[in-house]
Amino acid sequence: MLLRSECTVAIVVLLLYRALKYMPHAVLKLMENMPMPWEQIRDVRVLYHITGAITFVNEIPWVIEPVYIAQWGYVYLIERSS
Repeated sequence: MLLRSECTVAIVVLLLYRALKYMPHAVLKLMENMPMPWEQIRDVRVLYHITGAITFVNEIPWVIEPVYIAQWGYVYLIERSS
């Protein structure tokens, strides 16, 4: 016979194991929205699971490609000269 605390622990462990299958997607979304070297901070919306087992970044980064390439080119020149 399981005690109440043992049941609670078993439920939490089960929820965490079920949340693990979404972990690759959560890491991908986190890496997509990492701030670039020229950004000081990036605010993003997040989506929390009701149990708190996993959190997703709920945003899609939109970039203008020529500006993005120019910014990375500038960062490359700065890093190369130092």
